[in-house]
Amino acid sequence: STIREYDVKVENFFDLAESPHSWDKKVLNITPVKDGNNYRFRLGLQMFRMKTNESYSLIVELYNRDYVTWQRQQTYVNGTGIWVRSNNTTKYQYPYGSSGDLYYTKTLIKFKKTSSSTPIFVYFTVHFDDEGGDLNTYPKDFKNQVYIVAYGIEGLSDHVDPEVYDAHEAFEIDKTKMKMLVPLDMNGKQLMNVNYDLKFGDIFKSIKCDTRYSSARRYFIVVRKDNHQILSYSSPVIVNSITFHNKQTFHNNASIRFIISGQSTDREFKLGTLISSNLISNLTP
Repeated sequence: STIREYDVKVENFFDLAESPHSWDKKVLNITPVKDGNNYRFRLGLQMFRMKTNESYSLIVELYNRDYVTWQRQQTYVNGTGIWVRSNNTTKYQYPYGSSGDLYYTKTLIKFKKTSSSTPIFVYFTVHFDDEGGDLNTYPKDFKNQVYIVAYGIEGLSDHVDPEVYDAHEAFEIDKTKMKMLVPLDMNGKQLMNVNYDLKFGDIFKSIKCDTRYSSARRYFIVVRKDNHQILSYSSPVIVNSITFHNKQTFHNNASIRFIISGQSTDREFKLGTLISSNLISNLTP
């Protein structure tokens, strides 16, 4: 959470389309208020919920649509109830769309929480100072130009991965549920451990079959028990198992896949091909 300090209005959270973050683009909209010809403001970042006597690495990103004020930004960090070990600010220019640019700074703050009693804040202070009157035309309230994001990790580190803020780029987890946030691309071409409220019979149709042997031609023939319809045959190996794909009445376009001993892969046939074959027609049991 934040508190308003001086010369800044804290507005609302919203999604900033230009944000360099890949998924979570939520930012806090803030409005610097001009004092004389300068914008000088401070925000207090609440650290009360952090563990006392523990160290942290905090990133504060300040986004700016305006090049001039971003270019001369000066950043200062101090606090109360904490010991600021170090801070460093780096400037970035992020292109978006076909011709737009978002300007921002990333400030790495390493600190230790030293007190368990309020107030406990990291104070983030920013100056956009006028040079020779060039900010005279800027409004008193610098609205919809400046935004802020803060995130961090436990411990002292020279690098805090942006994915700390973008933790759920592909999915959201809520207790026992997971929600996909991006289109699903299945390289394996299959879904594992899913139901979709379908029963086995909605996907496959089971038919009782016999395997019969034709000694004259050394073929094993798979036939339906109920009507003796020929479903498949082997040449000259034995059919181990058979699966019927799609729940439908078996007609000439039905697909049959069966695994035969002595081969590492299964075979797939169209019934029309088998039934219309002279070979099959001669093997009717």
